[in-house]
Amino acid sequence: LAKLAVYSREQGAMKDMPALLLAVLAARQSAFLAPAFARVVDNGKMLRNFVQIVRSGVAGRKSLGTRPKRLIQQWLAEASTAKLLNASVGNNPSLADVVKMVHPQPKDAEQAAIFAWLIGKPFDVNALPQVIQAYELVKRGVSAELPDVPFQMLTHLNLSTRQWADIARNMGWQALRINLNTLLRHEVFHDANMVDFVAKRLQDETSIRKAKAFPYQLLMAFQAAQKEMPAPITDALQ
Repeated sequence: LAKLAVYSREQGAMKDMPALLLAVLAARQSAFLAPAFARVVDNGKMLRNFVQIVRSGVAGRKSLGTRPKRLIQQWLAEASTAKLLNASVGNNPSLADVVKMVHPQPKDAEQAAIFAWLIGKPFDVNALPQVIQAYELVKRGVSAELPDVPFQMLTHLNLSTRQWADIARNMGWQALRINLNTLLRHEVFHDANMVDFVAKRLQDETSIRKAKAFPYQLLMAFQAAQKEMPAPITDALQ
């Protein structure tokens, strides 16, 4: 089961199956949980998937248990700021929920401030990493300079077309594929240069490989594209 969990994640690029197999290993209190966890949980989405499946009870137990809790604490303590910000996108459970569940011990003042910021507790602004401080300034309307954070953290803000174009330039390949209609709605494709940029990015072989894209994902993006989508972009998807 542990080998299959690792294979389905590393070779199959799957999301739910490896998390489910980890949950089964956790329920069986297997010694193979820790080495498999280290390779399967390679980002925050996988961490949240694992917690969600364990708590659903589908694998045989609803509580995390001591060993899984320790593995999650270790993952949180070792995660970079960028990894934690990426992990903070999404719900059921959110990263804040996970932090509240396992109570990780911060390794320094900066991490203590990040954990407090994540769960909505009072935090030392000056101890936060610069990128989160910059995000807080944008959120409060003090600055218009977008920080390098996951774009999902910015979409609820009142952004200009230029700012949406900046977000598009910094999106990963998968995010770009998924959010073509959003960019269209915010008039990003009124700029011919942005149409050209996005079309070339969608076709970029290196980006496609890095994203571990499945053919059906491109088909879905093509079928979902609104009729106003510029032809170079739909041609790029084809």
